[in-house]
Order: sequence, then C-alpha cells, then structure tokens
Amino acid sequence: MKKTLFFLAFCFGFMVFTMAQIPVKESDVPETVKTKLGNLFPGFSGVQWTKHNTNYHAAFAYDDAKVLVKLSEIGKWITSESEYQLENLPRSLQKHLSSNFGTYKVNRAIMVESKDISEYRIEMIDTVTSNTMTAYYDITGNFVRQADANGNDQNISLNNGGTEKGRHPVHPKELPSSVNSYIIVNYPNHIIKESYIVNNETYQNAYLVYLNKADESSNVELWFDFQGTLIKIGGPENNTSNNGKEGRDDKNNKKNVRQPISENKVPATAVQYFTKKEPKADEIRWDTIGKEYVVSYHNSARNIDCRMHFDNKGAFVKQVTILSPKDLHPLIQSYLDENYYDLEVESAEALVMADKKKYTVVKLFSPDWANDPMVYHEIYFSTSGRLEKEVLANYIDGDEAFRKQQQDERNNQFNEYVDNDDLSIDENAMVDGQMIMYKELPSKTISYLSTNYPDYRFVEGIIISDENMLEYSVIIKREGYNERKRVLFDMKGNFLKAEDF
Repeated sequence: MKKTLFFLAFCFGFMVFTMAQIPVKESDVPETVKTKLGNLFPGFSGVQWTKHNTNYHAAFAYDDAKVLVKLSEIGKWITSESEYQLENLPRSLQKHLSSNFGTYKVNRAIMVESKDISEYRIEMIDTVTSNTMTAYYDITGNFVRQADANGNDQNISLNNGGTEKGRHPVHPKELPSSVNSYIIVNYPNHIIKESYIVNNETYQNAYLVYLNKADESSNVELWFDFQGTLIKIGGPENNTSNNGKEGRDDKNNKKNVRQPISENKVPATAVQYFTKKEPKADEIRWDTIGKEYVVSYHNSARNIDCRMHFDNKGAFVKQVTILSPKDLHPLIQSYLDENYYDLEVESAEALVMADKKKYTVVKLFSPDWANDPMVYHEIYFSTSGRLEKEVLANYIDGDEAFRKQQQDERNNQFNEYVDNDDLSIDENAMVDGQMIMYKELPSKTISYLSTNYPDYRFVEGIIISDENMLEYSVIIKREGYNERKRVLFDMKGNFLKAEDF
C-alpha cells in the first residue's frame, strides 16, 4: 500500500513539473518576445525555449556564461540569471571568497538581474560539515550577506582587513585629473609621496595629497574636494609665495573652496526620498552641481561611497556608487583593454536611473590631451558587462595641437609675405599638366587652404583642363593621418570643389 501511494505521489509530482515547464519551438514564440531578447543579448543563438504558465524562458550560452532569461508573453523582461566561471567574477569577490570561505567549495556562481536588484549569488558547500550556504555580493563584488539552505541570514565574522577609519589610500593615477593638473602646474619640482580619500567630521569625499621634493627637503599637504577643486594647503611652504605658483596660501584660494549647503535649503521631497532610501547613511554632504541637488554619503554596511542626484524640484534623477577601476566586471575590463588600451581610467561608477535602468559608466582620458578643463570618453555598460553606448569626448591631441600651432605660424608668415608679393603665375603662361609649387598658387587659394584645412599640408599642385577651362588641382594630406583630398580652384584662386583623393 505504501509503495502504491509513493508511486502515485511521484507520478503526480512529475506531471505537475512537466506541466509547469513545457518545451516550446522557436517558431511558436511570439515575435515581441524574440525581439526583446535580441535587444538584450545581441547576436544570441542556440536558444532552448520553455514556457512556464504564461511566461517564456530562454536558455542559451552568451559571452562564456550560461544564461536564463525570463520574459512575459508580451515581451516584457522579468529577470536574467547568468552562470559564470569563478575566474570571470570581480577580483574583489574572488579575494573575499578565498579569505572568508576557505573550507567551502563553490558549486555555482550566478548573477541575478531584475528591475529591483542586481547581485551575485555564490552557492557553496562546506567540505567539513557538508552544509550548504549562499553568499550574496553586489554587482561590484562587495560582500552583502550570507544565507543557509533555507534562506535564513547568518551572522559571520569576516576578515575585511580594513584601513584607518575615514582615510583610505588611493593610487595617484586614480586621483581626479584636475588634482594632477594642479600639482603639475603649481608644484613642478615635487612628487606625490602619499594620497588618500578622506571622510571624517571635517571632510567628506576629500582627497589628501602629500608632496615632497626628490631630496625630501620640503613637504606640502594639499586638500581637494571630490571634484578635484583645491580646498586648502598645509605644510611648511604654504605661505612662501602669493604669485599663484608653489606655496599659494589659503587666503588666495578661498575662491576655489566649495562649501556644502545646509539641508534646510534642499527641497523637502529630495531629503525625504534620501532619508527613506538610506536611513543609516553617514558622512552626509549636500551640494549643488549645475541645476541639481547632490547628496554624497558613505554606506557603512557595504563600505562604499555613493551619491544621489535630484532635479531643482527635488525629484530623484539617479544614484551613483563609486567603483574601484580594478574591480570592474571582467567583460568590461576586457573591452577596455582591447579598444582603449592607450587611455587611462578617470573614474568608474554604477548608476541606477529614475526609470530603474542600471549602468556601469567608465570615464577615460589621455594625459596627452590638451583640453582645459579635461574632457572624458564615457563608456556605458550593462551590469552584466555588455556595451550599451559610447559617448566620445571632443578631445584635442597635444601633439596635433602643437603641429597645428606650428602650421598656423608658417601659414601666417607666408600669408604676410604673399600679401605684399603675389607670386602666382600669369594665366597666359600656363598649360594643361603643368606642375605648380605652393608659393606659385594665387594668394586667395593659399588663404582658403590655410583657413579651411589647417590640419593638412600641401603635397602637389597641377594645372588641369576641364571642358577647355584651366583649373588648379591641389593635393593635400592631413597631418598624422592617411587622408588625402583634392581641392580645385579656378585660375583666379576661387574655390570650386573638394573631393577625397
């Protein structure tokens, strides 16, 4: 009797499972569902479709990960689960696992994404006790919590190591470019000895930089706000000069100080939203940046620095979490290494927008760019590391700017010369196919080339005949590029047309 009841129970359970998970042919999947999947995972292939109640599940391999995506029957994205190899997870996560879960074996590492959450879940088993548990990490690899097999949170003692409270060392390359620019201009004979980011009773998200000369004969202490604006100068040289060079004192730098604003000057809706979302935030500082109210704060539970942005009426715009560039998603690191290997990372941030969209944004620049203030490429990725968009900066290459300056000087000198002495050849003495030197072109032609093609140099000039009319054909090449153009002028030096050559 017991065997019979067990068999019936097994059959009933199997029927329920198979009814809940029904394989579906791709041709039977609504086009809106397949289109949405293509938007989320461009170039996907080899999908196994199943239907769960009214929702569709797509299982496939994508970027070395096993992916399961859940979509509604009208094509609305519900959630994604991506299973990764341990070596493809953020390095900070890997380090935390090895430091705190040495007796555990990782069974599965998945990243779960939905409109409300993005996190890593590491499923493990204790090799000593055989107990199973799951460790949860945020998208940047910071530990959040751990739970037992029943989903109950567990209290553990972690080996965080840690640094001095409120003061964390940063590499000079990770300082804002405006900080490095200030030091190069005002302290050319000094080197950076130490640099920190500070959060305490006096400063929030401030940079502290110690300088000294190569012979260590003098030391300077510089403080900057989170945007890289100088706050104050300390050390023995802070009063030696008032001329804007080494040793400017605090009195001359008051105009650069950014003071926080009082919370009572912030729209009440913004304060209420922030207080509700981050009730345990500390080191809080309110600022105005452009037309936005910005609150900077520290999340002690996750040991991360964050910001929230609000519009001028107090409506939430976005939340920003400061990331360490070294802990970026491996797919992001790989993309940057392949496509922007010659640029440096200025900052990396995790964004959550008002419409719940989430991005990882990396700002890139080159020390060779001549822009002042500095400009940055902004590269947007999804939380799973997929490229979303690239906003490229209109930068000025330092070497190109120098070449342009030299070319302008040469052109100006020559223009001054030809203004007084037009060396162009008499039209009656010209024949089809005749070679022309640069200085033999009409002054009007030279002026047009200098104004409209300052980055190009003269290659050759020739007289050509077009419908029995003689014209100047001028070949020019862009400096530093394999780009040539042919520019045509009439015999009086008037521009006719230009074409790629």
